[in-house]
Amino acid sequence: LAPNMTLNYHITSNPPPVPPVIDPPWLDWLLGLLQLPAPTNLHIGPSGAGCTELAGWAKFMCQIQAILGNGPVTLTWDWTGNLFHSEDQLSRYYVVMRAHDVTSNADSVIWTKNIYRAAPGQEIRRGQILPTEGLPCGSQITLDVRAVKNWQFSAISTIPWMETDPCPSMDVTITFDSFHLNPAGGFPQVVDVPGEFCWLCAPPDTRLELVGALGVGPLYFETGNSGPLPFQPCPDDAWCIGQGDHPVAGLPLSFWGWGVASLGNNDLNFPLDSDYGLTIWFGFTEYDYSTPSDTSCEATLEFPPTNPVNWPTEINGTHTLTGDMIGTGGGSEGTCVLDVTINGVPAP
Repeated sequence: LAPNMTLNYHITSNPPPVPPVIDPPWLDWLLGLLQLPAPTNLHIGPSGAGCTELAGWAKFMCQIQAILGNGPVTLTWDWTGNLFHSEDQLSRYYVVMRAHDVTSNADSVIWTKNIYRAAPGQEIRRGQILPTEGLPCGSQITLDVRAVKNWQFSAISTIPWMETDPCPSMDVTITFDSFHLNPAGGFPQVVDVPGEFCWLCAPPDTRLELVGALGVGPLYFETGNSGPLPFQPCPDDAWCIGQGDHPVAGLPLSFWGWGVASLGNNDLNFPLDSDYGLTIWFGFTEYDYSTPSDTSCEATLEFPPTNPVNWPTEINGTHTLTGDMIGTGGGSEGTCVLDVTINGVPAP
């Protein structure tokens, strides 16, 4: 600064406002033209628009049925190009059938179809015959259609189709196959206190006295026994078994439940509403006459509600439930394992 000159300035904490950026009206219009247009006017009904995908006699019969007003159930749509996209540039249409399971609230893709040109220069067919057999029960069915230009996809156009019949109840058989006791090394309660009403037994009595139950939901078997005997004694309502593998059919069981189940030696047979899940469980406690209970073991296997069509792959078969033997100190003393076989089929 030159001598005798004064500089005046003002400091503020609020900078002057920046004017908002306003997109010009033509920008949205241009972006809309750049985007590949989506199919419009989706419709589902009897039509001959998809007959060209068939060949020979099937194609002829499809066309005759369409003329008579009884064509196959077909999805049709329109498509209109714009300044940047024309029909001859399209690669294909992509059709997707989706199912929303009203029981489990799960969504899945159950069928897809790519529709290409029948020959160079021909317009791509805008009609697709829909599969009507084998659709999942208890589901809301919708169809999606997209136009495709090379690797550019249009927005999805969707049309609801129908809700299939509710899923039937299931006839379920649960077979309790085998029970395995695998105590850890040095587990003290494998050797019971000898001499409990067992005058002629050779001590030590190397068995566990288990009390508890195994079951499916509210239906269950309790451990059972006729009471102590002079040879190999066991308390009432207990399993006296040693470590190793034990067929459940050979163990004494007492059935409890709602009276809706029939049962074999180690089976539970019962109807199951398809809106309900399936829970298999067991819980046992080990005790001696002479000492307090000090070991417990339990496990649960849960299947959420699912469409009956999923049972063969998701539920039916042999499953294993594994529980820890937990002592009074809270530590693991080994494992107890239950093998079960599930067979569920839709009720007639």
